[in-house]
Amino acid sequence: MTSHSTLNVSKQLGSVKAVLCDIHGVLFDDGDHDQFPIPGSVHALNRLSTSGKVPFRLVSNESACTPDTVFKKFQKLKVDVEKSQIFVTVPAAYSVIKERHLRFLDLRPFVLVHKNVQHCFDDLDQSNPNCVLLGDAVDNFHYDSLNEAFRVLMSSPQTQLFALGQGKFYRKGGTEELCLDVGPFTKALEFATGKEAEIIGKPSKTYFGAALKDMRVDASEAVMIGDDIVNDVGGAQSCGMKGVLVRTGKYRPSDEDHPTVQPDLIVDNFAQFIDILFKDG
Repeated sequence: MTSHSTLNVSKQLGSVKAVLCDIHGVLFDDGDHDQFPIPGSVHALNRLSTSGKVPFRLVSNESACTPDTVFKKFQKLKVDVEKSQIFVTVPAAYSVIKERHLRFLDLRPFVLVHKNVQHCFDDLDQSNPNCVLLGDAVDNFHYDSLNEAFRVLMSSPQTQLFALGQGKFYRKGGTEELCLDVGPFTKALEFATGKEAEIIGKPSKTYFGAALKDMRVDASEAVMIGDDIVNDVGGAQSCGMKGVLVRTGKYRPSDEDHPTVQPDLIVDNFAQFIDILFKDG
């Protein structure tokens, strides 16, 4: 593994050679038209970026935006981040379908995603679909579209369901409103068809592993910061990383007493984590 600086971040986390961080709910929340930075998050990420002490990757289940769009959001907020440091699910999903198609599996997806990213899958063969690709489709989720996905999945025992994450909900920026994420729609199709979705995104070990491989660090040397107790914190821990829960975004006080996931550290926000990181380093 490539040599990186090591920071000792409290007894709970031990040494840290790499940081993975969620985007929505940790750094900012998305509104209908604007981004709402979580107080202190922009400054904290810039501190991490300019310090050069540890590598980091922004790992999100964002499936309503392309990497270019997410990068432009960071530029608008004057965040010092490179596009290569951003991991979102749309290109990962495209690669999975394309690679398996080239391996003579002949996958032809019924694509049910957000209108902003539909074009990303235009060059895939979508005729006579034999699998379903499900993202955070928002307004594209309705009875007819979900029923069509159901029919594709029931057309053959071999049809597969791919989901871009399995989050339950998220908080809309600028409000306290909660919105359904892709997870509940995935579970509905799983229940109706008896099939199990393949998750492309957190908490998939493959997805986390891609970010770790990109930084050339082992899971035991990395920490994941997120607002989702199951997919961020629990997912990271199942891969061998430490998991930090922030009290922002979709966080609920009951998360601190979750029956199956116990965070290695709980902080008020990302800025507090960075303060601890640099203080202990």
